Amino acid sequence: MWKVTLFIVLLWCFGISADDVAPVNTLNQINRALKQGPECRTCPDNLPGQNRPSPRLACLAELCPEGHGKLFAESRQASSVVLNDDEDKRLVEFVRQSFAQELRAQSASLQRMSDFLKAKRKIADPQAVQMANVGHLLFFANRIVYDNDGKLDRKATQAALPQFEAKEVDLMIAIFEKMEFSALQVSTVEFLREAYPLYIQRYSSRQINQHVRSAVDVLDKLIPKIEASWGLPSEALLELKRQDSLGRIRNGTFDHKDIEDLGKDLRTGMFFYLLGQDQEILQGVRALPVRADRVLGANPAATIDTRIQYIQTFLAGKERRDSLGLAETEREVIEVCLNALRSARHFDPSSEQRKAFPKKLEAIRTTFIKSLKPYASSHSSSTIDATLAGLKVALPPTYPEYRALLHRRLKDDFEGTARMAAMTRQLASQKPELVAAVDIFYGNATFQNDPNYGGDVKEVCQENFLSPTNDSTSLGLDGLTVSQSSVRDDKMGSAVLMHEFGHQVSRLVRATKLSSATQGWYNRVRSCLREGNQGDNYVEEDWADLAESLSGSSYSFCSTMTNSDRFFTLISTENDETYAHSSPLFRLLNNTLTRAGSIPKSCERAIADRGESFKLRNCTNPR
Repeated sequence: MWKVTLFIVLLWCFGISADDVAPVNTLNQINRALKQGPECRTCPDNLPGQNRPSPRLACLAELCPEGHGKLFAESRQASSVVLNDDEDKRLVEFVRQSFAQELRAQSASLQRMSDFLKAKRKIADPQAVQMANVGHLLFFANRIVYDNDGKLDRKATQAALPQFEAKEVDLMIAIFEKMEFSALQVSTVEFLREAYPLYIQRYSSRQINQHVRSAVDVLDKLIPKIEASWGLPSEALLELKRQDSLGRIRNGTFDHKDIEDLGKDLRTGMFFYLLGQDQEILQGVRALPVRADRVLGANPAATIDTRIQYIQTFLAGKERRDSLGLAETEREVIEVCLNALRSARHFDPSSEQRKAFPKKLEAIRTTFIKSLKPYASSHSSSTIDATLAGLKVALPPTYPEYRALLHRRLKDDFEGTARMAAMTRQLASQKPELVAAVDIFYGNATFQNDPNYGGDVKEVCQENFLSPTNDSTSLGLDGLTVSQSSVRDDKMGSAVLMHEFGHQVSRLVRATKLSSATQGWYNRVRSCLREGNQGDNYVEEDWADLAESLSGSSYSFCSTMTNSDRFFTLISTENDETYAHSSPLFRLLNNTLTRAGSIPKSCERAIADRGESFKLRNCTNPR
């Protein structure tokens, strides 16, 4: 598919993320595992009801007498949900049509490449040359090397790219640094860097609309300058223009996907704008020869024609269905979308459950305040209660709502592909060299490897997979996102939301809204937690865990716990330095220590078998 928005992918691949402002997510680790779908590798062999003699299972049996791993078991159940509704079938058929349309667009791109090369055409137009060489250099930018201090190592980068001349490496680094800088420019609009549930909690509707209009104004100012520098219509660069999302944004009917696309488009637009203003870089890339052979190989014509025939055979329904070709890829794409539907069908609450939830939330709030009363003053308890009562609550969709939303987003992608194809045909008649540059160096940048057939429609289903445990709040926010599981399962909702309420207590302490006695206790608890774990990174989540544990619940910890190596360790296995949760076992043991005052001997033995040592402290009443 002909897409200059490959740059959006590059932005993510090189680590310039829109989510650098990390949300305070409860159960984030289980979310990651569950988001993999029903084939989660941490799930097998340790589900409730299994009774294999092992130190780990003996430990978990004492920690979780009601069973453990419930959410993993439910994830497996979700994978077997039968989808027979006509609307389900219609969505799947639409996925099949979208897959075919992406193939047609890719086939058209390949055909243009074939015709261009067979005619022995050359890319000589200055705008086409700069577009080709920028794409070429960025395609290899994943070879850029950094030293131990995180600084870019030019010498090591040159060694990693022996086929490139020194001036090409210098330009590659300069372009990449421009990309990094453009992301920093956009980071001044902080709301575009936050996860959507946090974004809608932080700001009022009026503020949201102001921010969005401001971002669109910036984008509108960039567009004519980008088009003048690069010779491309903005639809080729921006998801919003191609999918007509700007209309929804301008009239205030946007949703979180529109906001996410706005952030991506603003970063992409800023990059092209800044690069287009740098005459030194532009002159450098225009002076380079266009090296299509590095992307297509020395003799690409036969491969291109083979790929065209491969796609056309499938589209004509003549591919052998037992072959591992496009038919298999289509099934894989459909399965991703079906898994999203199955998970939603299993986990999404009913309308009745959603209507009943506000009353349940009041009961959870009452229990939470009661559990804090031995430690908080009357003034603090009243302040906390009023704050929790005033939270803006975002509930998950019902299954029909989710399915309709997924269909609309797939439809947006489908229509965007059609618009792009029509625009490309028109542009190819006017600027064939520019279109050839994009075809070769962007839409088919992975030409020598297996192309990502149907990648766009697959990505829509992956991006819109609803995690069953996405409850979240934040220290600076006055809102609460409630997950599917918390609405459906009273015990899960009670436990998890008391954890989130713990974060709101932190918010009030930071705002000095509580009494000095309560804040003193809070500070002593956090100091104790800091001494008991691996550093400051985990303290806020450990505090929220303790706040949950004061109510006497271990349910959420047990539901997301297994005896696999990944989970059964005191040391967090997450490599991300911004990850804020202690390991699942550490959290469960701390919960048990808070509730029961001691750790089962079976757990001491199981942990000793791993060669790990305890650093647990009961921090409820520290001195």
